[in-house]
Amino acid sequence: MQTIRFECETITPMFMYGADGKTAELRPASIKGVMRFWWRAIHGNSNIKELKEAESLIFGSTKERSKVNIRVRKKEFKVKKFAEIKEKFDYLFFSIKMQNKEEPKEYFEKIKFEVILSSSDKKALTEASYSFILLSLFGGLGSRSRRGGGSFVINSISDENYSHFLLKDIKNLNNIYEKIREYFQNTYNISEVNNEYSTLSTLNFKLSSSKNSWNEALSDIETKYKKFRKENKLLNNASFGLPIIFEDTKNKIEVVTDPEFERRASPMTIKILKVQDTYYWLVLKLNGEFLPKGTKIKEKKDTSYKDIYQNIVDDFLKELRK
Repeated sequence: MQTIRFECETITPMFMYGADGKTAELRPASIKGVMRFWWRAIHGNSNIKELKEAESLIFGSTKERSKVNIRVRKKEFKVKKFAEIKEKFDYLFFSIKMQNKEEPKEYFEKIKFEVILSSSDKKALTEASYSFILLSLFGGLGSRSRRGGGSFVINSISDENYSHFLLKDIKNLNNIYEKIREYFQNTYNISEVNNEYSTLSTLNFKLSSSKNSWNEALSDIETKYKKFRKENKLLNNASFGLPIIFEDTKNKIEVVTDPEFERRASPMTIKILKVQDTYYWLVLKLNGEFLPKGTKIKEKKDTSYKDIYQNIVDDFLKELRK
């Protein structure tokens, strides 16, 4: 049995809960679920059947056990009530704010933790480790992880063979991605990428200039994101993710053609990175089709439906690059 230990710490508030949905808890099952997402994203195989079979061999399924065991150890942590959060980030954390009105929620303000991956299968352990590294660089843990919540950094890795995957210089971000992407392409002989689900087949992102704190970085991108959305038509903003939640529930975006499209994860992630004592925001667009062509949407008050506009994230990245 081989084991790899990742020493981590949170950067932004982490909204991850236990079974009651309100008590802060760092759950191995939840971490594994997000690792599976990033494994599929970097894999990007056009053959869905082969993709699912390969994923099951590593992370398990209803028919077979996972080849990788995931354990989590909390080392230092501070748990607070959401109402105590100093920087509210009402726009990025809007849904948490709304849920908190109904039932007070906790969050991890600051936590140092260790994620321990173990397996007797070297290939499975390698791919699980790569998935966790990608998660740390481009994603987060818990609710609002695609809007800056639950960002964390890997400070050290027990296996020295993985030491070059630590982000010690922001300029190395692309290199780390390319090494992991190359591994999956060579291992699985991937020639075509599937656009039916979110993939990381190429990197399309904007990175900020350096900031002095995570608060400054998150506040900066929140201001830019809020301004951009307010300057765009409501229906266009639907491609940032569905449903669109309002305090006034009378107005609602409805999606027509198939009930499964009423909820759609955002194809964009906002991530806060920490390199040494410097912080950056990163906005990443995941590849893939947000909704099938021909999908119609409308506002609840309207009578006619329109084709959904699918380029809003590209427009936002273009605005950020000006």
